Amino acid sequence: MKLVSLHSTLLRTVAALSLVFAAAPLVRAAIYALLDDLTRSVKGREAHQPTFAYFQMKLCEVFPSLRNDREFLELVIDTLKVEREAYRDLHVYMAANHWGQ
Repeated sequence: MKLVSLHSTLLRTVAALSLVFAAAPLVRAAIYALLDDLTRSVKGREAHQPTFAYFQMKLCEVFPSLRNDREFLELVIDTLKVEREAYRDLHVYMAANHWGQ
């Protein structure tokens, strides 16, 4: 990975983390509940695995002011690479299914 690309990814990740951690406790709880649910779903049967549209809809329920903000969705997805080890499988699933692209 090029240094510029790595730097850009880190800046985007930090921006997303700051949005989540600056959010009210109830909002943080809602986003983590969503991510936990998605993480469980990607490990289940294929018919019950989440779609990008479902992720986008649920995320917009938590952050309605960021509806249709593609960059925000990409930031959240990028954040999963470093946020919690448990979310890395979710990130791999999202990347394999080209979420946010």
